[in-house]
Amino acid sequence: MRERTLQTEAARGGGENPVSGVNGRNVEEMIPEVNRYLNAQNYILGVRADLKTLSKFVREELFYVFVHDFKNEEDDCLALACEEFVEYCLEPDNKKSITNPHIQNATSVEFKAYLRFLWKEGLKPSLKGRGNIRKDLSHEKSAVYASIADAFKKLVISCLMGEYKVPFPAYETFGNRTELTRRYFLFFNVFFKAGRHNKELWKIATTENHGKNDIPYGSPIFEAHVRTTIQENYFKWILQVLANPKLIPDDKIAEGFKTEYDYGYGELPQTLICDTPLITLPKNCQIAFDKNSKEFKIVTEHGHQGQYKQGGKDGDSDSDSDNESVCPGSNDIANTNNNDEDDDFQSLASTTVNLQDIQDAQNVRVQEVIGEHRLKHQDMLKYLKKKVKFLRALEKGTSRGNEANEKFLKEKWAEAKKKLRQFRDDDDDDYDEDTDAVPIHPNDELAQEPPRKKTKRRKEYGENKSRCSDQKVKFFSEVCMQLQQEDELGVRQSWEGVYKEIMNNFKALDGQEREGEKEKLDLQIPKYSTLLTNLKYCRVWRKARNNASIEQV
Repeated sequence: MRERTLQTEAARGGGENPVSGVNGRNVEEMIPEVNRYLNAQNYILGVRADLKTLSKFVREELFYVFVHDFKNEEDDCLALACEEFVEYCLEPDNKKSITNPHIQNATSVEFKAYLRFLWKEGLKPSLKGRGNIRKDLSHEKSAVYASIADAFKKLVISCLMGEYKVPFPAYETFGNRTELTRRYFLFFNVFFKAGRHNKELWKIATTENHGKNDIPYGSPIFEAHVRTTIQENYFKWILQVLANPKLIPDDKIAEGFKTEYDYGYGELPQTLICDTPLITLPKNCQIAFDKNSKEFKIVTEHGHQGQYKQGGKDGDSDSDSDNESVCPGSNDIANTNNNDEDDDFQSLASTTVNLQDIQDAQNVRVQEVIGEHRLKHQDMLKYLKKKVKFLRALEKGTSRGNEANEKFLKEKWAEAKKKLRQFRDDDDDDYDEDTDAVPIHPNDELAQEPPRKKTKRRKEYGENKSRCSDQKVKFFSEVCMQLQQEDELGVRQSWEGVYKEIMNNFKALDGQEREGEKEKLDLQIPKYSTLLTNLKYCRVWRKARNNASIEQV
């Protein structure tokens, strides 16, 4: 009460110096400190500006390390990331982005309380604009989806119309990094890189100290998201390329497209995607995995291996185990240690190695994997080919500008894409006008039966509940757990170390430059629960970015 009276007297200018109070004490010092925090909360313009900083944190960092799709509201763990946001804003470079004038001279306790207030505001479903955490996560998810889809469709076109015409790879072969190292290299360098959606950080992680660093490219949880996205949309994305006459003008080429699922066991062509420059992995090296030490090795045509040690540190290798536990095709390699303390990769002399033998062994494993899964995809492939023919006829025959025709074409595309989406629960099967006949006159309303009216079922969703099917959540959770275990064993770090070594020290395949030029053609690509956190990666990435910025200055 006394403090409030003193403030009033000072404001009126009566009795005493308006700046100083009783006994010469500064009036500002007598104002309860909590007022700064409350004033900051009530200053709407300042809060809105700082919510943009929250939005940047959510889209650039949180999305890539955090589970955000939940089947049950009680699984929502976004509140756990609040403290990471506080740590993010306390860093000198990021603290400047909090511009609310009422919090600038606040104490550390007040500043942290204000940041937690921003987080609570961001969790409110009613919040409009940037800073709504769940909407920002959703927007970043859409951007990542578009990047992966573009990379996928470009690869489809390259396999179909490029210099190296090969069947499109089966998605089950993308996730086995220990046995199918070249196929996983394709996944990592094309799809995972595209999904990571941060060229600056990818370049820093690759080139910093010539690749001898501990900067991760991503988190296990994000890799699980990329793999889930590819599997869910595999056939749908293929349809979007093949059924578009603007991308594939020739009907025979589009209808002749094949995936590896189209071949029976032993019928696959001798040349697969791993044997072409489309994989961007040099032919003068292979990647092998030591099952005992849980480390990847670079095997060269001269019989040398480079072994990456977790954390970028040299370590002793067991020559006996190296001879017995390397990936298929490299079991006959005899190793002799050649220690080099200045190099994180140990050069191991060995007998002459035929790299093609290693590749052939991996091709055999590819056929085994395809053989295990091809039968369950035959119905989907049959439907895909039928819809490619049907939609191409509609696209070519439908006159643009007619609202009825546009609506009819849009409905047919939507039906086909929905049915080709995987991870669909049984109750998701809406009516699909699945006729084999291709309309001769797509614009002739009399030649078409009136489409049956569909009743759209609406489901009730909680504000935190995702629309993911049970199958999708189960697959995502299983992949998450597997990758988390590999991360704890150091397998992921070892792989990224080998990847950095290859990107810095090995030349691309012969003809890679020519193939890269061909891919620059003007192809208009259509722009169309597990409680796991990997928040530790956020701080590593920020440190790497900050160090890179300092070096540039």
